[in-house]
Amino acid sequence: MKVILGTDSLMPPLTGIGRYTKELLSGLLSSPEIEDLRCFSLGRWHAPQEYLGAAEHSAADQVRLSTAGQVRQWLARREWAVQTYQTVAGVVERLRLHRYRQYLFHSPNFHLPSFEGRSVCTIHDLSYLRFPQFHPHARVSFLSRAVPEAVKRADLIITDSLAIKSEVECEFRIDPSRVCAIPLGVEAQFLNHIPSPSRESLRKFGLADRPFFLCVGTIEPRKNLSTLLDAWEALPASIRKTHVLAVVGTEGWHCDDVMHRLQTTAHVAYLDYVPRASLTTLLDAATALVFPSYYEGFGLPLLEAQAIGTPVIASDIPTSREIGHALVKWFPPADSSCLAVAMTEAAEDDAWRRLCAEAGRRNASNFSWERCVAQTIACYDLALMD
Repeated sequence: MKVILGTDSLMPPLTGIGRYTKELLSGLLSSPEIEDLRCFSLGRWHAPQEYLGAAEHSAADQVRLSTAGQVRQWLARREWAVQTYQTVAGVVERLRLHRYRQYLFHSPNFHLPSFEGRSVCTIHDLSYLRFPQFHPHARVSFLSRAVPEAVKRADLIITDSLAIKSEVECEFRIDPSRVCAIPLGVEAQFLNHIPSPSRESLRKFGLADRPFFLCVGTIEPRKNLSTLLDAWEALPASIRKTHVLAVVGTEGWHCDDVMHRLQTTAHVAYLDYVPRASLTTLLDAATALVFPSYYEGFGLPLLEAQAIGTPVIASDIPTSREIGHALVKWFPPADSSCLAVAMTEAAEDDAWRRLCAEAGRRNASNFSWERCVAQTIACYDLALMD
């Protein structure tokens, strides 16, 4: 089987879609079923090793890469820039992909380039339709054109969950047999993590001396940090004075107010992006992961927390229910009072945290990137059938 993988989401620092793409790339490279694998991004061919050679970056590289990412993000919010890119990219992509019609093209990121062969597209969620106010207008405009076009042209669609599979089928009125729900995985470093009794590794984050709640995700409206901060301010003073709220995630969009609150609210530590090894350390030490999103396509931080044995407090949304299963404290996503109660109970209930650790690890062990890749290759086989 010959495959072209779209790799435009592999720009550090990697967020959820980038992590998914990288794990797919690694798994496809090692699969004996893949005869040839090529990477295509923004109209250019890339060697797979370009992406796999540097899983994490030095501080200097991170500054340089984040600057490039900020420029790209700035352009992505300008509709004129998006439309200009689409026009030019369509011509370039068609010319560069023309010779590869015998390959299967997989786009892991919502949209398909101009391609004459068989194709698969992953649609992670429909937040641009469900919550358009949470996105830059240019992004909503782009996805409103690109996603329906991808659904129409792709031989098969992949979603990360049954909940999103159902949404895609209903929204676009397509045959359920054209949509494959393939759950994401969890990395071995989380499943095999050995808890450390020492908190010294937390000192560089200023978290060595106090217990803390952890939230992980891009700082953007869909992640619902406002409700989390409201809940934090509503906690009993006894908990706020003895705990810290630590937030990990790169700055996204429509987030000026939230960023101001993260930087000025007492006992809140905004840590920005952290490397994967540090994230493992933070999850291991956290009192609980708080996952307050209004909407998700999957929710990797929830699963990674469970894999390590960290209790989870999560908004009661379909995908989190589908993925989380185990002893999770659920709350309505807009209800800060209910979230404050859940955080208080989590801080005070040692027995619940122990039960969560055991149940979470059991649940997370059912998810693996190896299984995700194998099911994706099976999807390719279906797409290639006459």
